[in-house]
Amino acid sequence: MIKRYLRQFNMRSIGRGFLLWNFKLSLLFIVFILLMASTASASRMVIFFDRSNHIGNKVVDELGNFIKKNRFFFNDIVIKVYDGKGCRGCEVVIAMGNGSEKKRLKSALRVMGSAGSGDGQDGVARSFNHVLSNLKDNSDVVLLLSSGDMCGSDTCSDIKKHKEAKNNENNVKIYAIGLAVPNISEMEQLRCIASSSGGKYFNVSDMTGLKGAFEEIEKIVSYNLEVKVYKAKGSEVSDYMRTQYGYAWWADVYESGTTKKIASTHLFPVRFYLPRGKYDVLVHYGNADKWLKGLKIGNTRRTRKKISFAKGSLVVKVYSGNTEILGTRRVPRLFWWSEVYRAGEKEKIEVTETFPIELNLVVGTYDIKLHYMDKVKFFKSVHIKEGKTVSLKANFKGSD
Repeated sequence: MIKRYLRQFNMRSIGRGFLLWNFKLSLLFIVFILLMASTASASRMVIFFDRSNHIGNKVVDELGNFIKKNRFFFNDIVIKVYDGKGCRGCEVVIAMGNGSEKKRLKSALRVMGSAGSGDGQDGVARSFNHVLSNLKDNSDVVLLLSSGDMCGSDTCSDIKKHKEAKNNENNVKIYAIGLAVPNISEMEQLRCIASSSGGKYFNVSDMTGLKGAFEEIEKIVSYNLEVKVYKAKGSEVSDYMRTQYGYAWWADVYESGTTKKIASTHLFPVRFYLPRGKYDVLVHYGNADKWLKGLKIGNTRRTRKKISFAKGSLVVKVYSGNTEILGTRRVPRLFWWSEVYRAGEKEKIEVTETFPIELNLVVGTYDIKLHYMDKVKFFKSVHIKEGKTVSLKANFKGSD
């Protein structure tokens, strides 16, 4: 009886241990998925494909190759297939990473290569505004392959109106490929569609031209590192700025832990396609630098980071006893000035010779060094917060 009880007790203990082990394993798996989701791309590619193109079915094969090579950089790919003559079409959505993308891609390619008028959905001209309204991220991409027939609609004007209505908040670029477009007016319509969105137009007449167009687009959209730069909360920096002294912002990529520069750009957001490895990224904006160190970059997903150069204010009033020191004073061998350093570092961020000290600094932690006559005072680890003012007082009593 006692032996039977002990066996039952041991079995229950083993069962409870097994369940607990499974619970921990499941929890770790969920955490892993969430971490992967946080670093993966949230981008979408929407492809409008004119089935009635003048080059032929080889276009389908080339587009299929382009999708297969770049599918890892998008969460899903929407293919809208239409017949330019009948302005009818159908839609296929390929969700990346769910294990069925190959099957969905084959289905999409069959639809693109088939004849007929589709399932009755509206054609490309009526879909553009809907698509642009639902694409929010400037990492999203629209690819248009057309023989020129836009179903009688002035799609370019529609895009311009849409961007004006959205106050140019929608930065989704459209890359248009003209497939042996037969007349100039239709070619200019496609060119206008691309340029209005900040994209690019490619006019191709054969498969060699089509391959070249896809290769150029691939260099633009197939990046595995993206760094978005913000000058304030919700205010992203885009494109580039030139001053009489050169560029006001840039980014450099180095092999992690070394001074070997791999790549450089003056365009924001920062986008690179890098070989698999570990990298340090230096981002310069205005008169400030920030580092992203030890970034692990892979070939099958996009690493996305954000850097903020938001600023706060620092005000330091300097006194000698009860008297505030104002303005700039210089006499032989006697000076006053201040130096601002990144906390714990030797690199100077700002130098000023005017009291009181009034500076706008990028959010962060700083050490402040004050010189007055032959005296020095320090403020260590001063925290600057976005939109906030830090006020300090320093008294050099008896220094006059």
